Amino acid sequence: MKITFAKPGLPATGVVVVSAGAGGKLSASAVKLDKKSGGALSRAIRASNFEGNRAQSLSVMAPAGSKLDEVMIVGLGKPDDITELEMQRLGGLIYAGAKQAKKGSVAVAVDAVTDAKMTAADIAAEIAFGLRNIEIRGGETVLIQGAGGLGLYAIAMAREMGAAQIIVVDALPPRLELAKQFGADHLLDVRKTSPGERLEQVLGWTNSLGADVAIEVAGVPAAVAEGVSLLRNGGRYLCVGNINKGQETSFDPSHVVRGQLTVKGIH
Repeated sequence: MKITFAKPGLPATGVVVVSAGAGGKLSASAVKLDKKSGGALSRAIRASNFEGNRAQSLSVMAPAGSKLDEVMIVGLGKPDDITELEMQRLGGLIYAGAKQAKKGSVAVAVDAVTDAKMTAADIAAEIAFGLRNIEIRGGETVLIQGAGGLGLYAIAMAREMGAAQIIVVDALPPRLELAKQFGADHLLDVRKTSPGERLEQVLGWTNSLGADVAIEVAGVPAAVAEGVSLLRNGGRYLCVGNINKGQETSFDPSHVVRGQLTVKGIH
C-alpha cells in the first residue's frame, strides 16, 4: 500500500483523505471536494454521527461528480487538540483504515488550521511520522500495549512485515475488539487479568520465551515496567505513548541488563 501527501489540486482518482474540525467544519481541500461532488460530503456528515472530533472518521464511497473510489474524512477536533501525538495517532488511524479496506493507494490532503499551534507542514510531518514503518522481522512475536490509533497502526504494520503473532493489551473491550479486527491474534484485558496472569499468558503463547518486540502506545507509565518484563532475552522495547513530563514509574532494571534488552523512545 502506498500513502502520499496530496499536492495542490488533489488527485482525480483513488482514495483521498481530507479533514474536518470540531462541529464537522470541512477543511479547504474538503470544501473543494464537497463542491465537486455536489455536496456529497456535507450530506454524509449530516446523515451520520460524525462531528469532526479527534479520532473520528467517516468514509464517503465513490462520491458523485468525481472519479474517486472513496473520500475519507478524519476529525481533527478543536485547534488545541492538534498536537504532535494526536497527529501521529491520526497517521496510525489513516494507515490502519486504509489497510483494513485493502486500499492500494491513498493521498492525504493536509491543510492549515486556523488558531492551531501547528502549521500545515508540522501536521504533515507528524502524520508522516505516525506512518513510519516499525522495524519488525518476519516470524517474530509482537506485543502492543494500547489499542488506540497508533496501536492499530502498529498491528497493521506488524502483520504486513511478517509478525508470526500479535498480542494486544488494553483496558477497553471495544478497542480490543477493534484490535482483533485489525489482525491481533491474542487479546489481554488489563481489567480482567493481573500482571502475573498476563505474563503467564504471554509465556504460554511464546514457548516460555516472551515477546520479541513490545511497543508501548498506551501513554500509561506503569505499562513500561510490565512491557519490559514480557520480553524475551535480547528483545526490543519501543516507548511511544509516554510523552508527558512529571509522570513517574518504577521497574526492575535487571530485566534490561540481564535480558540484554534494547529500549528505545520514539517522539
